[in-house]
Amino acid sequence: MKIVFAMIFLLGFTTIVQANKFNGKWSGETKKGYIEISINQESSSIKGTHCCIAQNGNKIDDGGKYITISGTINENIATITIISGFSNKTGTAKLTFISSNRITFELISPPKGEHYFPSKIQLTR
Repeated sequence: MKIVFAMIFLLGFTTIVQANKFNGKWSGETKKGYIEISINQESSSIKGTHCCIAQNGNKIDDGGKYITISGTINENIATITIISGFSNKTGTAKLTFISSNRITFELISPPKGEHYFPSKIQLTR
């Protein structure tokens, strides 16, 4: 009986963890710059903010306190709309869940005008 209870508990805990797998702060760095995104996941939708720093800190693409990321999740892939803090234009990107502490950010359609989103980068928590 104890084993059955433990298995049900672990299965439920795993489901809860998987249900919010994109939640949290993610960041990554390349030679060209740094990106940090904060995501709040509710069921199959996500919202969040971003900050991209480039050119040795001379260019900061940040939406401030406003939501600049929104999208939907289908299994391990989130398709998101992003808004550049520079041009205030939208683009699209894909987040791919790799593991509990790693996702890939890939720019699909960049925002028109000036922006500092990387084309593709691995992000960690």
